[in-house]
Amino acid sequence: MVATIIFLGMVTIISVVIETKYEPENKHIGKSKPDAGNTGASDTENHTIEPTTCPLIDNSTLEHYKCKKCTALQLESGLAACEKTGFIAQVKCTDTQVITVSCEEPAHEKQRSFWVHEGVWFGIGVISYLYVHFRRSSLDQKVLDKVNKQIASGV
Repeated sequence: MVATIIFLGMVTIISVVIETKYEPENKHIGKSKPDAGNTGASDTENHTIEPTTCPLIDNSTLEHYKCKKCTALQLESGLAACEKTGFIAQVKCTDTQVITVSCEEPAHEKQRSFWVHEGVWFGIGVISYLYVHFRRSSLDQKVLDKVNKQIASGV
């Protein structure tokens, strides 16, 4: 049974690695949700920006900006860009104008989150196995001591 569980675990890990490696580049196609309140927005893979806000930036240059998780202060202050996805990017329009736009969670963050989740469950499984193993060993030892005691008193 343990060998089967280990085998299935290895197959799962290998399949996740293969799926991650061969994930399609255009994964955003078909997943975009229209924003009813913002009809003038144009979407790229990870960013949303209104053309009137930053006329010098086109959508192809938005991919070069780093997407970061919103801080607690930004979320509490009600920053509109943070409310959509919880991630923002700072876009430099001109030398003096910098705007904040909403962006999707980076793929490496999602992948890291997945592996942390899997690691936690693996750790819980190992701890559970060790607990059961030691508990069974101690109970087996108690039964063996009881049988030895009965044999010794009967002879």
